[in-house]
Amino acid sequence: MQIVNNGHLYELPPNQTIIKQNDLSDAVWIVIEGECRAATDGTAVGDLKGGDVFGEIGVIWNTRRTATIFTAKQSILLK
Repeated sequence: MQIVNNGHLYELPPNQTIIKQNDLSDAVWIVIEGECRAATDGTAVGDLKGGDVFGEIGVIWNTRRTATIFTAKQSILLK
């Protein structure tokens, strides 16, 4: 697996974990292209597509991550 990092732009393959539930929050992510999936306690709770934002809750409230987010398809993300 190779992650291409152009500054803060990431191209990720399917099934790549981006953030993990309960980890410390350090960034907000935007889905530029592709599809990601959110899971809480191992259960899928939603899909994220182009233009969707995630990670903001932990950053704004200075809390741990509330969900695990992983790519469902080849995706381009802005961190």
